[in-house]
Amino acid sequence: MISASEPGNVKQIAKLCYLIAGSEEVFRSRPFASFNINHAVPPLRFHEESTAVMAEAIKAGFPVHANVFGQLGASSPVTVAGSVAQTLAETLAGITFGYSFEPNAKIIAGPRPMLTDLRTGGFSGGSGEQAVATAICAQVFRYWDLPCSVIAGATDSKRPDAQAGYEKALNITTALQAGANLITQACGMHAG
Repeated sequence: MISASEPGNVKQIAKLCYLIAGSEEVFRSRPFASFNINHAVPPLRFHEESTAVMAEAIKAGFPVHANVFGQLGASSPVTVAGSVAQTLAETLAGITFGYSFEPNAKIIAGPRPMLTDLRTGGFSGGSGEQAVATAICAQVFRYWDLPCSVIAGATDSKRPDAQAGYEKALNITTALQAGANLITQACGMHAG
């Protein structure tokens, strides 16, 4: 997985990938790299530079991740259901954007409804609610038969202890059982 902050950089990355693969045709038939793109600025706005990167990456034959990072109670509704609904809408908007100019684009849904501890305003990635929100998104995309990438493995613990192990295991296992095709950042992070 790679990323770029400007669309002009995609062509340089593509040239390098084509060289490594042996040709552009070989790379396009079996791409070994994908673009990790956060195309939305929640709530419900496209990020202009990121969507331009997405367009260039699709044109160059890269699979792209249509990622969304709304944060419950901060940039998305305060309920899990409301946050998930917004996350699904923003993810579908990115997928639709990609398919609008390349119907055969390789797009991976990247719903990432992130939980906020409303007491502190900090990220609460190890919470049970995080596991539930992620699982709901994975199940919806599985139902729609669209490939899905999620984040799992964060912990609210400040050190690698029993709490960290439990929270990581809970979130990763729940995402797997819900049908996520790809789990990123599975090693996770500590203390939000």
